[in-house]
Amino acid sequence: MANTMTWDQILSLLGAAGILAAYAMQHHQRWQNHRFAYDCLNIFGSSALLAVALVNQQSGFIVLQAAWLLISLRSLQKHVSQR
Repeated sequence: MANTMTWDQILSLLGAAGILAAYAMQHHQRWQNHRFAYDCLNIFGSSALLAVALVNQQSGFIVLQAAWLLISLRSLQKHVSQR
């Protein structure tokens, strides 16, 4: 049996990596003045994970990632409008 990853596995790993990178950078106070980058990574990650959840019809995961995406978009909108 070959060890090949499907497109949704790759996308979910990239999405998770985006969210975890944003969290780690924020948690370790490396992005104190980089809210835009933090929001963008969260938007990328939650969008990728939402797409995978939609394709695989995972209801709980859809709700979680949709909420994460909306919160991140709202945060980015606030950041951009304050400039």
